[in-house]
Amino acid sequence: MTVITYGTSVKENAKSRRHARRRAVAMDRERIESIIDTAFGIEPEVVAIEVKHISRIEKACSSPSMRDRHESTSVCLPEIALFNAGYRKTRKDATHVIG
Repeated sequence: MTVITYGTSVKENAKSRRHARRRAVAMDRERIESIIDTAFGIEPEVVAIEVKHISRIEKACSSPSMRDRHESTSVCLPEIALFNAGYRKTRKDATHVIG
């Protein structure tokens, strides 16, 4: 049976009530699934969760380096102060880029 646990709080709030409702629904679903499985003679599949431990060296080798990171979303505008100067009355050489 699946046990759903979340961070416990002494005081009941909307989040804990929601998790309690979801936990009750999940437990009912598990119970119904087990009844159906026994009625049809199906063995419930056992899911084994394996936690793969990665050493620090393997993690460092597999993680992307800072130099290889592709940052195509950053745009460099040379005169960005002209566009951000909204409080000034006049903007010198301010042009609008369309496109």
